[in-house]
Amino acid sequence: KETLNFKNEFLSIGDKGYIDDQNRLCFVGRAGRQISINGHVVDLEQLESWYKNTLATEALVLFSKTNERKENKLVLVTSKNLTSARWESIKKQAYASLGAQGVPNKWVHCPEWPLLANGKVALQKLKTWV
Repeated sequence: KETLNFKNEFLSIGDKGYIDDQNRLCFVGRAGRQISINGHVVDLEQLESWYKNTLATEALVLFSKTNERKENKLVLVTSKNLTSARWESIKKQAYASLGAQGVPNKWVHCPEWPLLANGKVALQKLKTWV
């Protein structure tokens, strides 16, 4: 059974957002998308934005998986198929722009994406595929 999260009489959905100057609610990302990698806190939303711009694609998601030593490792999943030379070039660019903590340990090409009923990517299901 799902428990609803109320804050100050308002339902909290856990997404990040703000109210703009015209009193419109604008969502800018999901909560809980910050992780620690090698002692650095990284925001997955910011990294995703960089990779989307660099790869010129919207079909991209970045998440972490823990290894056998319980360390977070980045995984980049995209619908864009990359050659190994292009992937190495992207990793070099990422290292220069984002630092070592912003470079994924793994890249996965996923031509079809699992979707929720509302059309969003089913992240939990995608993680089980990888």
